[in-house]
Amino acid sequence: MRITTISYLKKLLIILILTVTLKADIRPSMLSFNGEFSPLLHMRSDFSKYDSGCALLQNFLPLTQGPVFRRPGMRFIAETQTMIERSRLASFVFNKTDTYILEFGDLYMRVYRDGGQVILETGTETIPSDLTSFSISQWKLNDATNTTAVIDSVGSPTHQGTATTNTVTLSVTGQLSNAFDLQGIYAVDIADHDDFTFDDSADEGFSIVAWIYVEPSNHSQVIISKYDADVPDREWFFYLDSNEQLVVILADDNGNINSYQLAVYFKVLSEGWYNVAFTYDGRGGSAAADGIKMYVNSESVILSRGYGDLTYSQMRNTSANVVIGAELFNGVKGEYWENKLDNIAIFNTELTSSQINSFIPASSTFQLTTTYTENEVGDLQFVQVSDIMYIVHENHEPRKLSRAGHTDWTIIDINYEDGPFLDENASPTYTIAPSGLTGGITLTASTNTFIANDVGALMQVRHPRDDAILAGRFSTASQSISIPCEGDFRFTTHGTWVGKLDLQRTRNDGLIWETVPGGHFTSSADSNVSYSGNEPDPGYEYRVIMASRTSGAVDYDFIVFEGLHTGVARISAYTSATVVSATVTTTMGSTTATTYWSEGHWSPKNGFPATVEFHQFRLFYGGSRNYPQTIWATKVEDYELMKTGTDADDALVYLFRARTRFNGCYRIPT
Repeated sequence: MRITTISYLKKLLIILILTVTLKADIRPSMLSFNGEFSPLLHMRSDFSKYDSGCALLQNFLPLTQGPVFRRPGMRFIAETQTMIERSRLASFVFNKTDTYILEFGDLYMRVYRDGGQVILETGTETIPSDLTSFSISQWKLNDATNTTAVIDSVGSPTHQGTATTNTVTLSVTGQLSNAFDLQGIYAVDIADHDDFTFDDSADEGFSIVAWIYVEPSNHSQVIISKYDADVPDREWFFYLDSNEQLVVILADDNGNINSYQLAVYFKVLSEGWYNVAFTYDGRGGSAAADGIKMYVNSESVILSRGYGDLTYSQMRNTSANVVIGAELFNGVKGEYWENKLDNIAIFNTELTSSQINSFIPASSTFQLTTTYTENEVGDLQFVQVSDIMYIVHENHEPRKLSRAGHTDWTIIDINYEDGPFLDENASPTYTIAPSGLTGGITLTASTNTFIANDVGALMQVRHPRDDAILAGRFSTASQSISIPCEGDFRFTTHGTWVGKLDLQRTRNDGLIWETVPGGHFTSSADSNVSYSGNEPDPGYEYRVIMASRTSGAVDYDFIVFEGLHTGVARISAYTSATVVSATVTTTMGSTTATTYWSEGHWSPKNGFPATVEFHQFRLFYGGSRNYPQTIWATKVEDYELMKTGTDADDALVYLFRARTRFNGCYRIPT
């Protein structure tokens, strides 16, 4: 009995030990997770959140709500241009349907969207030799004359078109050569002919191929049609609906408006160039839509089809004209194409997919040339508004990347022409003299001032100016000459007159004149004008115009008071430490030497901003190589104006005071 008891106690002890051991390794489920700890907390088991953290979290993503989840898998899209060189990715979001990834590498930029690289399709205007016998017409839309003639380059007999305006008005650069920009108001008419009617009761198929530039609109846009909806004279109709979806309609003009066949490609086409085509096998009957195929950039696409009320039998020969870029409504055009069309061709057979492919014989990865090297792309900074991205690097002028379509991107220097500038020269003996007032000039300094790296920099040169007076008399509706105006001015009139006067200004050589704020005046016999103001910006010319006159004559005086005339030039070439060539951007006031001059803040010598950010409707730049603690902000709601001044919305320059030099890497808006 004693032996049995001892044996029982041993068994009980073993069970207790096992239970304690197992319990020590059993942990409850982690309902909350704090992510990966710093190495400084690895031994801090007394920390309240120690049990819900880990030393290493790999291939998992933590959520703010507590748990973690497994990282999604990745998919190979493409290699960078050169795998052994560094590159940089940046996002570009125009809207919820047009989002891109930009690849910046050594002197290039590539574009990705919808899970793939953006490809530049290279088309041809030449119809392949095996298709020429099927060609009915081809309108290349290359015409650019002072006539309305639109040439059919292959048809026999030719089916010449007639534009609704001279073709020189429509001609623009297209996808292949020139194209027509129909602008939502123009079209091309081609007279009705039996060649454009296809008898699908006898299995007579046809195909249409075109290059189109899609510009989103709130209405349907017609590519080409032989279809008058109101007469009715309805045969066929190829268009983009208000949702930017391609549609083909075949109509049986038997007096029943619902006797049609329909094919729709439901994918929304975003802005840009596309090669589109549809083919029809000519089967006819109530399911004729099953014989329609559609291609976008030579790829066959999935269609949804509609069969009307199932009374469709065949297309019938009507008297409707063919119209490029519009539809007819009882002979009146509507649903115009909003942008560009290029190279439209009609064939009297159902083209095969390989024949459609022959219109795009080659393609290549879309690529934009930049000036950023492999060693610079990692330091690029970006901000974006709408379809414009501003890019900065301390070695380059701030740049603007613009998107007009998937394969239509441009990148240019912004080239601010009104600043920012360093403090004005304070020495009474250091002068600069411009050789001319406009165009290409030389700037000559009285002492060593320039170095080779000044090329590209702005120079602001100011000259003292006496009062300038513009005086005269109007006895008819007329206008005065113009004079430069900067600073304080006064405008007065004298006499007995009835009419309207405007004080106007221009800053682009008189191409566009605008009335000065507060500068519109009306007189009724005995009233005259006494108006004072200030023009804070250099480069303006002012004039007086009598917009209308009823009676009398008016004498006027416009006085610009003495002050300083501001001229600006950009250095274009270095000759010596005292002489450089420059291009005037704001007219100089004199060719005499002046001590009133200042150098541009940004140049290859001083460096360019390394940071950029939007804040309170301004574009802020910061931290150049020689001025790492300076920030520059544009005028409010004008991101390309750097003219400083005293108004609250003028551009500004601010220097951060600090004990040590720093270079702010990022500006975060608050």
